[in-house]
Amino acid sequence: MLKIITNLYKTKKIQAQLKADFYTSILSVVQEQENIKKLIDNIYNALKNTPTDELQQKLIEQIALIIHKTNNKNNDKISD
Repeated sequence: MLKIITNLYKTKKIQAQLKADFYTSILSVVQEQENIKKLIDNIYNALKNTPTDELQQKLIEQIALIIHKTNNKNNDKISD
């Protein structure tokens, strides 16, 4: 009988830990979504009055810059 109670206690303890871990994970996902929503709102508000052609040109420039930097890093690694 004592063994049954001990096993039941261990099981309940494990269940409580799993529930706590699960709810903590859900909370972090929800908080991350809120942060992403705020970021998207800020980006939208900053860019909503900017002409599309200007946005497209800036995006292309930034992508080209990132590609250029990545290529330079890869070339440096190859040289070493």
